[in-house]
Amino acid sequence: MFNPNVIVPRDTSESENGETERALRLLEKMLENPVELGVGRAGRVFSLPEQSICIKQIIDGSKEFSLNNVKEEIALMAEARGAGVRVPHPMMAVQAKEGDFIVMETIDGHSIKDIWAKGIPLPPNYDHDRFWDTLERLITRLNGAGIHHRDLHEGNVMMEWTTGDPVIIDFGLSCQAFDEDDPYREVDFPRVGELHLFNRDRDQVTQLRVKMLKYLQRNRTRV
Repeated sequence: MFNPNVIVPRDTSESENGETERALRLLEKMLENPVELGVGRAGRVFSLPEQSICIKQIIDGSKEFSLNNVKEEIALMAEARGAGVRVPHPMMAVQAKEGDFIVMETIDGHSIKDIWAKGIPLPPNYDHDRFWDTLERLITRLNGAGIHHRDLHEGNVMMEWTTGDPVIIDFGLSCQAFDEDDPYREVDFPRVGELHLFNRDRDQVTQLRVKMLKYLQRNRTRV
């Protein structure tokens, strides 16, 4: 019997509670017949046909690639969303014997990684400068709210098809930090006694912007 512990973001409204109940039923349905949408270093993402939500399942033994549990991750996503950062709407986190899950909005689009690797067309209204200037503003808002993503590689930035705008995903390595802290230094990660240095969010965006320009030039795609 499916008997989960359900956690919803603190700012969930009464109207969204109905969505949460529906999402929980869909999660149970997904467990009966999973359709994998993609897999990352720390989790698998499952789609629900004809539904506007997807489900991320944390991979067992993924400590090396994720610091946050599902409750912490949806809290950071909700904080980011509250700061005006475009992220998938987090509906709930679920902890159960079947695994740990995040139920969230499905983004109609593709990651930059998939666009590069598979030659997927860019959104019809993609504008290079607008896209990257928008992403830089999102990072300014995110960091201004004390949240640091720390894993902004090409797999964690999506292009939304309808708007041509960026969407930031996967907050498994993200953190909140006070002014006196250095959010890009993590002690005892991934193993006790080790010090891990993360790339700064803004530096990663700059590197991705340059790589995208080279991709467009190489493929003679409009900028």
